[in-house]
Amino acid sequence: MFNSTMIDRIDRGCSSYENTGTRLEEEFIGSINKRKYKEEAYNYLHSKDKPLSEDPGEKFEQILQRREAAQMEFEKALDLIKQGNYINYKDSMDLVEKCQIGNPEKPTQFFSAALYNKIKDAFSEKYTLKFFTSTGVTHLDVLHGVDCFFKLYEDGKEMTLATIDLTGNRDKDKSRADVLIQIKQAERDKYDPSKNNKNFNKEFFYNQIENFSQLITQAMLDNYNQKNSN
Repeated sequence: MFNSTMIDRIDRGCSSYENTGTRLEEEFIGSINKRKYKEEAYNYLHSKDKPLSEDPGEKFEQILQRREAAQMEFEKALDLIKQGNYINYKDSMDLVEKCQIGNPEKPTQFFSAALYNKIKDAFSEKYTLKFFTSTGVTHLDVLHGVDCFFKLYEDGKEMTLATIDLTGNRDKDKSRADVLIQIKQAERDKYDPSKNNKNFNKEFFYNQIENFSQLITQAMLDNYNQKNSN
């Protein structure tokens, strides 16, 4: 499925992800439940090959073995691209949604919460907005280039979404996600409101949130129009 050039490119990306990207992403947009994600991904890939026994005792033992095997199979980001571990874009997104920590309607990270509130204000109250992070060694992040995404619902039905690639790489100017959000290293402290950080810049922060939210809202509108024009 992957040629040698693609493997090398993803390998470099995984190294960067593990060394620098993780800290930035988890600080700004949080992380999925990593243990649960590994179990869900493992079951997705192997359940058909190794169905659970109907015997209660054997079934319990199999579940424990799967849990242990899952933690080993996806120990590092590079493990996600090993032969047989590929998960397509849609299913990768579904798995991520199952493994959120907390309420998707109430993000807890300062950055993602501010972004959520600004985007929510752009839509009528009849719509429900949800935020999902895919940070934490997931197929959606590592293979498909999506760090997080917003979805908009009406009466429980998904209307549209926008995917986001959050990066600290100043040289990155293209993304597979709908929106590329670049956090410059020199400006990172300006986003941090913690008490021991004297460099937090409230005006700068909310100006950036305004800019990012406009890009995301427009992407959601564009995706909605594209979806309903077909």
